[in-house]
Amino acid sequence: MQLKDGYSWEKSWGVKTVAQNDFTELIDKIVIDQLDIEKDELSYTTDLSDLDADSVDVIAISTNIENELNKKDAALKLRLPTEKFGTVKKYGDLIQVVYDGLVDAEKTK
Repeated sequence: MQLKDGYSWEKSWGVKTVAQNDFTELIDKIVIDQLDIEKDELSYTTDLSDLDADSVDVIAISTNIENELNKKDAALKLRLPTEKFGTVKKYGDLIQVVYDGLVDAEKTK
């Protein structure tokens, strides 16, 4: 999922619903709350399995992210593709899947 020189959302922010900093802070908060971890345990390169995150946690996190982002824009109707979460290994991968879903949702609203 990670590009050779980073994630695409780090290079070029193409979302109008939420600012990049607010986006990452929102996802940080949801992951920290869901996994009951400290902020310093989380970085883009953190392997989610090292945080004892299982597939149920990842789905709960994605549902919470969808709900929070949809609150920001009622017309958005963000639905993250669950099949993509099978490729998520690192925290940065999770953010990339959410970012891609948000870009796609904005195109169709």
